[in-house]
Amino acid sequence: GCYSTVIKVGHTYHMWYASHPGFCYAQSKDGIQWEKPSLGLAEFKGSRDNNIVLGYGAGGIDKLSTEGVVFYDPKAPEDQKFRCATRISEELKDTVIFSSPDGIHFRQTHKKVLTFTRPDTRQHLDSQNMIFWDDRINKYVAYMRRNQFAPGQRNRSVARSEANHLNGFSEVEQSPIVLEPDSQDATLGGKIAVDYYTSSVTKYPWAQDAYYMFPQAYFHYLPGQLPEFPKQTPVNAGPLDTRFAASRDGITWQRFDRRPWLGLGMKGEFDSYNARVFAG
Repeated sequence: GCYSTVIKVGHTYHMWYASHPGFCYAQSKDGIQWEKPSLGLAEFKGSRDNNIVLGYGAGGIDKLSTEGVVFYDPKAPEDQKFRCATRISEELKDTVIFSSPDGIHFRQTHKKVLTFTRPDTRQHLDSQNMIFWDDRINKYVAYMRRNQFAPGQRNRSVARSEANHLNGFSEVEQSPIVLEPDSQDATLGGKIAVDYYTSSVTKYPWAQDAYYMFPQAYFHYLPGQLPEFPKQTPVNAGPLDTRFAASRDGITWQRFDRRPWLGLGMKGEFDSYNARVFAG
């Protein structure tokens, strides 16, 4: 799955990768050669010889929505240093947090961390919503999906909230947008043809006040605009590539030349329609 995380703590790289409806774990000393430990935490196809750490019974949960992110929380108690923010499949509206002392043994510790009150189904949190401790402002920050509703369109944008504790974030609709489609983005027939879907925001640790974002530009097929689809236009479909933005405060972002940072392959190649960046 594309919604996965890599972080380095101490001398170890940790990876949590989506394997619907759960998360699997791998570790590495160099970020290149990875080991998948047999953990015995979940039963899959009659066996516990696997590396599942959430879902299938692991973490006390059967199913997860696998767009979650894992972050290391320096302010957490020792038994909660690794946090996984995701949605439980039975409660898809809200983001919850599972915590762990080692990145392997998780339990749910926080409910309704990210949520919204919009009564219809047009607002979603099915994106890799980023949460981390920002040591510049000494607060938690969240970058989440927020939909905008232009006539005939549903534009995905990135909103930001900050809080002193993990249950203090504002609701999605009340959180200001920090990245959204604009007049410099691709258009078809006078309509914006691109959304920004996920952000992969990280605070860069080797420079002062440096934040980087790797948003996915999601291009849409719009009715009547492309000769490839003379009769029926695919709905909620289109290629995605990865862009780059930078900020000094995590709020005001510069996108520079707007070229793909991670571009698509040629038609027919494995990466010709989708190129994303893991969180971290």
